[in-house]
Amino acid sequence: MPAQKLDGIQCLRGVAILFVVLYHADGVFTPGSYLPIESWTRIFGFGHAGVELFFVLSGFIICHAHWQEPGGWFYARRFIARRVTRIYPMVFIAATIGLSMRF
Repeated sequence: MPAQKLDGIQCLRGVAILFVVLYHADGVFTPGSYLPIESWTRIFGFGHAGVELFFVLSGFIICHAHWQEPGGWFYARRFIARRVTRIYPMVFIAATIGLSMRF
């Protein structure tokens, strides 16, 4: 049986991303910058919380989508291995470049 679509939660993930983007737009819209808006930081200063919200919702969606997968622990190990091999090489490259720029 396929997992139920969670459109509302997917939309909430989008809102979380938007909060983070607006939080980081602070450098463009705060007073003394390119397009000053007086209350920008007060309105979107909480936007950093969108990161946590995004990851919590993403974890829930992943668990929900794969809850009924056959294979149990074997499938979970395979899923984690695929994620690690997809994500960590880029993390190591970025960390290497970032550290080499500091020295």
